[in-house]
Amino acid sequence: MWHPALMRTLEQLNMPLQLRRWFFVWSQNHTMTILHGDAESRLIKISLGAPQGSLLAAFLFRLHVHFLPSYFTEITSHLFDDDLTLIIKGALELKISGNLEYLEIQAKSVLKSLEKFAADHILPINVPKT
Repeated sequence: MWHPALMRTLEQLNMPLQLRRWFFVWSQNHTMTILHGDAESRLIKISLGAPQGSLLAAFLFRLHVHFLPSYFTEITSHLFDDDLTLIIKGALELKISGNLEYLEIQAKSVLKSLEKFAADHILPINVPKT
């Protein structure tokens, strides 16, 4: 997750200023080293993400994607943790060929919205899982 986008989300959610300040300080001082055998890397500054598998990472990610469903106004979407389900419905009044065309147009529009969210938040889409 990209920290500036997360800060914007926290502000949009009206998180208390003290909590936003805490996160800002944490994100500014986030570093790591890599250990391999007896060798240790230099200190590396982290500007993206949170410790994988931690409760903090799960919580911050959920906040980070809180507004994702609002990008899909014309369809039904369900978000659970890091799984997003998008439901595109056909039009009953159209024949099968018309429905296929309609569904294709809807799917392209939805994917563009998803691409926009991903680009705006520097959040890659896991295409093989999609």
